[in-house]
Amino acid sequence: MILPRRTTPHTRLSWNSLGGWQDAALAINARPPSRLRHLQIECHVIVLEAAYINACSSAALLRSVKDLLTSGDFRHPCRGRRADAPHTPLIVAINNRLQRLETGAAMNLIKHSYGGHKPARYYIDGKRVSPDRYELTVIEARIAGWQHSSFWGRTLCTVPGREHYLYGSSINR
Repeated sequence: MILPRRTTPHTRLSWNSLGGWQDAALAINARPPSRLRHLQIECHVIVLEAAYINACSSAALLRSVKDLLTSGDFRHPCRGRRADAPHTPLIVAINNRLQRLETGAAMNLIKHSYGGHKPARYYIDGKRVSPDRYELTVIEARIAGWQHSSFWGRTLCTVPGREHYLYGSSINR
């Protein structure tokens, strides 16, 4: 996804990615202290949108931007004043994106089958889901063109009447 080029108000700095935003932030931060510099810092934070964060696929860059927003001259306000601060939704978006990057590298699909005596249980990324949600996820993965990295099956119990099978696969997003 190509995002539009943005220009920080009261500067000539422009960027079209989170990395470009960070470079511009560091350029603003390197300027000598002044009222204009503080205005530029405030405007630079306000201009950043969550779409730029969601488009980033580098966990290291996300952590670096989060550090920039939580410390130094770009830091968010003290407690009690954060609710309306522009930093808060950005930090939440960064945390959510980091979580998706760290846990979403491979989606694990697991099906438990109990030899027809009990209904099968379905899990996606370790969370139990309905059979309909499981099937929908598999269909969405095929449409999106995600790649299967592995298929496996395991027999946990072969005692007649108490069979327990475990089937699973990983889909790389």
